[in-house]
Order: sequence, then structure tokens, then C-alpha cells
Amino acid sequence: MPIQLLLIALRHRNYRLFFFGQMISQVGTWMQTTVQAWLVLQLTHSALLLGVVSLLQYLPAMIFSFYGGVLADRVPKHRLLLVTQSISLVQSAAMWLLVR
Repeated sequence: MPIQLLLIALRHRNYRLFFFGQMISQVGTWMQTTVQAWLVLQLTHSALLLGVVSLLQYLPAMIFSFYGGVLADRVPKHRLLLVTQSISLVQSAAMWLLVR
């Protein structure tokens, strides 16, 4: 049943764009998280610092999730996605420039 619902939803162009765009973004996020953890471990050889970096990575989401929910209800979704994904791109590019 869930597969049938997904196939029905994928008939709509806007949903297809959103679905595959989010899929690509999520894979990029997973790769960045993995590489960041590997880089911290390679540079410091410290499991403690690896844990601290992992904690700090998700701490803003825990703190600001309520405010983000209110913001998501009050602003246009399309613009919000563009802004958040652009910020994520800039952050990833900055990390790439610093590491290379």
C-alpha cells in the first residue's frame, strides 16, 4: 500500500521535483556527516572530540526546532526550502574550502 501511494504521488511534477531533490540533498548530508566524523577522527585521534563534534552538530536542531516549526508555519514553504538549502550549500562549500 505505501508503494502505491508513492507512485500516485509521483505522478505530480512538483512532488517529483521535491522528492528527488530531497533525496539528493539527504544523500549529500549523510556523506558530509560521515566525512566530517572521519576528518575529526583523523585529525585528533580522539573519540571524545568526535563525540563533542557530533553533539554540537545536532544541538542547534534540538534547541531551535520549536522556533523552526513556528517559522515554517508562517513563511512560504518554497522560499523557506530555497533559503535553507542554499545555507546548507554555503556551509558545505566553506567546509570543502577549509579542508582542501
